[in-house]
Amino acid sequence: MDIQKELDEFTSQKHIREKLRPDMRFDKRYNHFFSVTNSNCDWINGAWYGWQEAKAKAVPEGFVLVPKGLIKTLHEQLLDYEPDSFVVNRDICELWRHVEAQEPANESN
Repeated sequence: MDIQKELDEFTSQKHIREKLRPDMRFDKRYNHFFSVTNSNCDWINGAWYGWQEAKAKAVPEGFVLVPKGLIKTLHEQLLDYEPDSFVVNRDICELWRHVEAQEPANESN
């Protein structure tokens, strides 16, 4: 994670900009905001930690989100194109099993 990029994105949010004060600074070593007057630092730090956690859970680095229908379509097309390919079948079937296994947990939220 590029901390400066995340920090810039975080501090560009309207509700965050409204709470930031001129004397606030960000300490990369400790991953938090501080100020000599401590004005709004607790609120900003809570928002920052929540932001980081939400971003981390959204999509891990190196992964992408795709519609689950696309995976099934891909599987069907690959089977039509190369039905005897063990590697294609094994890998796509394994991927599809993971997608199906996640459905109940995701639908309940």
